[in-house]
Amino acid sequence: ERAELERLRAQASDRGRWGRRGRWLGACALLLVAALLGGLAVVAVYLRGQVLDTTTYVQTVAPLVQDPPVREAVATRLADEIITRSDVQTLAADVAQRLTAQGAPERVTDLVGPAVSGLRSFLHREIYDLLGTAQFQQAWEQVNRLGHTGLVTVLKGGQGQVVTSSGNTVTI
Repeated sequence: ERAELERLRAQASDRGRWGRRGRWLGACALLLVAALLGGLAVVAVYLRGQVLDTTTYVQTVAPLVQDPPVREAVATRLADEIITRSDVQTLAADVAQRLTAQGAPERVTDLVGPAVSGLRSFLHREIYDLLGTAQFQQAWEQVNRLGHTGLVTVLKGGQGQVVTSSGNTVTI
């Protein structure tokens, strides 16, 4: 009987070791899955509240235009784009050549660079001031509201005032 008891105890302890290890591994796996799903849930709730809610989005981005570094960056970019896209440098060089052809001194062509730089400076200052007005703030909010509504329409797949989304097709 003693031998039988020892054999059964040894057998039970072997099963117990593997049983405890199995339960421990199962618990760790379950905790890992719960942590991953919990993290994804937090991200999903945040994105739903921030990305799909137009009012929250507009409240978040509306104050950006009042921030001086943002106004500075936007004014600089717009002034540079206006100068580049309207090709002011070429226009000013053409005017200087025409003036020279009509008898103006050759040094007129030296004024092209400072004239373009002055125009860029003027545009930057005016755009910066414009970005600080209440009218621009209202327009900024409306544009962001309209743009975000269109984005939500595309993400959800539906029909809005400006944008329609169906399957893989987005129509403006």
